[in-house]
Amino acid sequence: MAKSAKSIDPGCPAFTEAIAVLGRPWTGLILGQLQGGPLRFGEIEARAKGIGAKTLSARLKALEKSGIVARE
Repeated sequence: MAKSAKSIDPGCPAFTEAIAVLGRPWTGLILGQLQGGPLRFGEIEARAKGIGAKTLSARLKALEKSGIVARE
């Protein structure tokens, strides 16, 4: 018997927040780099080719503000 897919409530606050975060350019790439563990800024910048330092800094600050990443 096939599993039925769960429906997504687009009005759900958690869903809305997730889409807002992941919908920003570069955010998915940054989170993918951090999935393996903590990295220094320069390490993220080197691995995430194409993203500028200013944009990377802004995305990390936004992720920190929303509680998704922590700066140590």
